[in-house]
Amino acid sequence: SAEPSAVKAAFATLPKAAKPIIVLGGGAASSGAGPEVIKLAEKLSNAYQENPLAIAAALGVGGLLMILIERLRPSPRTHAMEQMTVGQARLIGVCQVLADVVPGESRSAATILGGLGAGLTRQAAAEFSFFLAIPAMVGACSYKLLRELDSLSLQRGLLLTIGTLVSFLVAWGVIEWFMHFIRRHS
Repeated sequence: SAEPSAVKAAFATLPKAAKPIIVLGGGAASSGAGPEVIKLAEKLSNAYQENPLAIAAALGVGGLLMILIERLRPSPRTHAMEQMTVGQARLIGVCQVLADVVPGESRSAATILGGLGAGLTRQAAAEFSFFLAIPAMVGACSYKLLRELDSLSLQRGLLLTIGTLVSFLVAWGVIEWFMHFIRRHS
């Protein structure tokens, strides 16, 4: 489990962060972050991943945050993703990082809730969330694929390619339907 001092140190570094850390399947890749930051990110990411009590607590807190943000959120002042400010994007990024460190929290939900809290409309927050998911999924899948490339047979490679294409097409359709739903019912 994570030491309280390590958790406090991680939260203290968030406002000072200048370079992104990408957590990929339990490992961290960095664009210039020092090894101690990468080690801390990995430690926090893995600390409570297998703890059912931590996951249940995180789900409960996440649900309460959804209710709280829905009731207290500011009036939307940003109606399109393209109008988002750097400050709004940073707040959403911090929410996404916290969701990645906390087990049981959805990165999409954290991104959408962060967007709503930052003053985006539901449509803009959901759209931004989906766009943010693309590099995260591509990065995580590429990282895992490169790690397993040596043991990948031609048959498994073909199945993986077909599965990836089908998943992409289904996800695209679901996202399009979901965005249509949000536009009509928000």
